[in-house]
Amino acid sequence: MSNKPHCVPDFYCCYLLRSIPKPNSFYIGSSPDPVRRLRQHNGAVRRGGAFRTKRTGTRPWKMVCFVYGFTSKIAALQFEHAWQHSYKTRFIETDDRLVTKKNTRNGIATKLGNLRLLLRHPYFDTMNLHIRFFDRLVWESWETNKFKIDFKVPACEVDEAVLTDESQLDDLNELNLERIRAFYDDHISYESSIFQRYQDELTYGEKHCMLCDKKIDYIHDEGTQMVTFCSEDECNFISCLSCLYKQFTKNSMEIIPKAGHCPSCHRLLEWSRLVKYSTTIRQNLVDK
Repeated sequence: MSNKPHCVPDFYCCYLLRSIPKPNSFYIGSSPDPVRRLRQHNGAVRRGGAFRTKRTGTRPWKMVCFVYGFTSKIAALQFEHAWQHSYKTRFIETDDRLVTKKNTRNGIATKLGNLRLLLRHPYFDTMNLHIRFFDRLVWESWETNKFKIDFKVPACEVDEAVLTDESQLDDLNELNLERIRAFYDDHISYESSIFQRYQDELTYGEKHCMLCDKKIDYIHDEGTQMVTFCSEDECNFISCLSCLYKQFTKNSMEIIPKAGHCPSCHRLLEWSRLVKYSTTIRQNLVDK
């Protein structure tokens, strides 16, 4: 059995496609690279793409929204399967199902209703998942919440151009692809900058946990320590991940916290992102 620590993916999303020529045709999938995957679905990349998205008259497809922030590829695949099989998935209570039969055709409101039901399940809720919309009409349907599903939604984002450029975005799949690419590139760049900052902090100078005062030595540690930082640029907080976990859960019944405030600058920090950064830094050290 491998002793290699779990590696959190840089990015993994579960997405919803909508056919431009046939707006009642949808496809749900998952990918670590939504730009390449969309090009595959539309035939721009010869290899890859699902059989269903190759059917005559359905291309081109738009990626109207995706959910991201999964803590593992497995979690993303579980979400994808549950969204595809909402009529039977264990992640939606039987009494809450919007679809009860396998081949039931359902529109965008039902797709988004099932999305809400999945996001409120405790397993996915702890991941602090984010939703990004790239289509005005889909965003409006989400906001309408046709089935009145009671749930405190996670971070919901909409591409600003969707709200101002409604005529083109509804017609041109290339514009959709450009916006997916812009978001993806910005996200990867931001994540890389955070990782680089963490690594730089751990490489130069002696550090101590600001909660327990334990020495943090990543040079000679060989990857056994789990260390976390505040992601605020102006904050220099650093601690053992286990110490911050105790801080976040000391007045709570939660086994896995969703978020907590930085002990130094009091910024709200998502627990899943802290674990992701800490795990990735440790993995980078082990791989050297």
